[in-house]
Amino acid sequence: MEKENLKLSVIIPVYNVMTTLTRAVTSVLNQDLSVPYEIILVNDGSSDDSGKLAEKLVEEHKNIKVYHKKNGGLASARNYGLKYAKGTLIAFLDSDDYFLPSILDKAVQAFDSPEIDVVVFGLIKGNETKEISLIPKEQIITDKEAIIRSLFVDKGIDFYAWNKIYRNHLFDEVRFPEGKLYEDIVPTYEVMKRAKAVNYLAMPGIYYYQNHSSIVHQKFNEKQYDNVTQREILLNKIVEEYPALSSLALDKVLDGYLSTGFKITSKPRGEINKKYLDFSRKRIRKNLVGLMKNTKTSSAKKMGLLLYLVNGPLYNFMYRKILGK
Repeated sequence: MEKENLKLSVIIPVYNVMTTLTRAVTSVLNQDLSVPYEIILVNDGSSDDSGKLAEKLVEEHKNIKVYHKKNGGLASARNYGLKYAKGTLIAFLDSDDYFLPSILDKAVQAFDSPEIDVVVFGLIKGNETKEISLIPKEQIITDKEAIIRSLFVDKGIDFYAWNKIYRNHLFDEVRFPEGKLYEDIVPTYEVMKRAKAVNYLAMPGIYYYQNHSSIVHQKFNEKQYDNVTQREILLNKIVEEYPALSSLALDKVLDGYLSTGFKITSKPRGEINKKYLDFSRKRIRKNLVGLMKNTKTSSAKKMGLLLYLVNGPLYNFMYRKILGK
């Protein structure tokens, strides 16, 4: 497909984001894109005036469209946007994040052959007190297994949906799992394995805002265990389709146990915490031999997993201390 026939659709879910929506949209409008583009705002049942703000943005910019729907979560909003996207290329942006200058046009220009199905760029992850840049190695990969491997081994790539631009046909049979948190993991895998070639740009393209304090003080709920179950679904797919990468996928599951275990053991702890503490420990013990023998998992993470099995409060304390939570 020739570059001049390309068109970009940027899908932005909207839910109670009065303070950040304009910034996100402006980060697209200021890109000076050399191809036609549209911004699709999906108001996912906001209970504040975010829907009205979206309508105001539509009035001010002819290439913005807004759709209103009942609340269904981030995955549902993205799927809704995919249904109406007219672009040959698809990008996602969460409304509390924003694109960095010029990245979208650079990414579009990187679709410089019909074989390039995905373009990946890096990110800046941070908040008011700390920032870190995660940049992928510049390369083009055509080998399927190498493409999937890159998701596991390069933190500048990872399983994020929003640091990549995709040809829209990759989503013909792929949707985000509705009603689930950590909804990026499986769809990103499914899309990337469908790509003929992926072009990786060694530059940051998006600012991903992290609010650590809200994570620390957030009360655990059942939805947060999706962080483990979505990784387990990925592991099962990898074992069947790319068995050579099974150790990497198993290590990713272990990471899910560790991060979710931190939330489970954080105060206040109620009955739901105890239920999932017992459940997760049973799952870990069932697979403990494989988890501990995994050569892709560091000794520190293995020690953390063992501590989680025997002493929840101490595990939580050490997790906070080591990771600065």
